[in-house]
Amino acid sequence: MLKNLLLLVISLLVLIFFESAQQYYYIDAFDLHPKGTIVTFGEILNLQLVWWMVWSAVAAGFFYYLFNHPIENFNGRSLLRLSGLVVTTFLITVLIYALIQVLKSGGEVSVIEVVIFKVFQKAPISLIAYSFMAIMVHLYLNKREFEVLVENMTTLEDEMKEIKESQSIKVLSTKIGDSRQVIKLDEIMQIEANDYCVDVHTSGGKKYVMRTSLKTLEKKLPAYFFRIHRRHIVNLNFVQSVNSNGISEVTLKNNEKVQVAKSRIKEFNAALSI
Repeated sequence: MLKNLLLLVISLLVLIFFESAQQYYYIDAFDLHPKGTIVTFGEILNLQLVWWMVWSAVAAGFFYYLFNHPIENFNGRSLLRLSGLVVTTFLITVLIYALIQVLKSGGEVSVIEVVIFKVFQKAPISLIAYSFMAIMVHLYLNKREFEVLVENMTTLEDEMKEIKESQSIKVLSTKIGDSRQVIKLDEIMQIEANDYCVDVHTSGGKKYVMRTSLKTLEKKLPAYFFRIHRRHIVNLNFVQSVNSNGISEVTLKNNEKVQVAKSRIKEFNAALSI
């Protein structure tokens, strides 16, 4: 922030020096000095410093007003309001500068004279500058609103994931004879489709057959289970490596290799990076 402010001040000082040098060149080259006097570069530089100090102070107030009274949409009515605001701000700048010059000169120049001169001299660049500032503020505020919207959507997505995980099943169970076998989720390495059933493979090397479908289980299992293929769901906690050379496949911690469908590669890589 301090670095940007310093850069802005330096840029403004360079602009003031350039404008002063330009005006002094025209006055000296075309002999535009007032009768009986010689205008020095220092005098012109002083006038430019006063002008840009007033301009900067008014611009700060202009910024403050725009941030607290933002333009919602650029339509005919808002553009008319913006145009009036820009012109009014410029006239306020000119009037304050004129009053300062009248006080400094001891009444040798009138407010009207200074105002007319400055309007002709500074109107184009000042009106463009104030309009540009207004557009930049509008774009910045819209960007912030968009970022807040994205942030809220991300938060909502995270909350939905938490709700889904809280509603997920904690164990699988399958009937073996007259009893039911409970299978802990953190022991399941992969689940493989097998006709109208699925084979549940555990880290202990056991296989259990369940009469259900991968589609049904996919909806119930927590987020660390990922369907990498139409025939396979793997537990991401048991993924040892991913090979993307040619046919993409994962190697599980028991060194078994399972192919990843091309349509699932991007989502699978994203799931691994979370």
